[in-house]
Amino acid sequence: MLNKFLSGAAALAVGVTLISCGKVETMDRQAKHRNDMGPELQGVWGTVCEGSRTNRLTFSGDKLAVERVTYLDNECQEKLRTTVHTGTFQLAHNYKDGVNNSIVFVVDKEITLTLHTDSEVDSQNSALATIRNEKALESKETMTADQKREINRTNQLLRAGQQVESWQRDQPKKLLRLQAEKLDKHNLKIAPVAEYGGRLSLKYEIDNGYLQVSGPSDFARVFSKK
Repeated sequence: MLNKFLSGAAALAVGVTLISCGKVETMDRQAKHRNDMGPELQGVWGTVCEGSRTNRLTFSGDKLAVERVTYLDNECQEKLRTTVHTGTFQLAHNYKDGVNNSIVFVVDKEITLTLHTDSEVDSQNSALATIRNEKALESKETMTADQKREINRTNQLLRAGQQVESWQRDQPKKLLRLQAEKLDKHNLKIAPVAEYGGRLSLKYEIDNGYLQVSGPSDFARVFSKK
């Protein structure tokens, strides 16, 4: 009876050792993957002109900047606007065959926009003048709780929009979420790469000097080193 117990305990110990070794091996592979792929990702990656736009990914340390430039022409010669959304990233890997590596991207709560044409600058400055002349709404005792919340939100957007300084051509401007939302109501139409302050999981592969990424539209492209 004692011999059977000892044999069972020995088998269990061997099993635990094998499982532990497997975990260590996986962790070692993960660490090696990060050491190998981290430096390879660093730098600037860009796309060719497609649909009157170009995209760039800039990896610097643990920072990632996502840049989108839209153009007035199909050859991407005359710039219309530049949008940059930054954040931090970490590499992950699940070691399953046929599954690409992963990047976890945490997006900042502000976005940077640059207008490159006089016509758009004039249009958006006119919108800012309108916003500055708007008056805050007042709530009344007879209003429902939902109506009061809606008025409060409207006034929050107004205050945020009134803090935005005038646009200048080719000068980048940082906008917080409330500011961007207010200006969007006046036809600015900012398109962030993801929810402000949100997280994205991106799949990527580096092969033959190309970085292939799958994710939202700003990422679902083939990039080359710049």
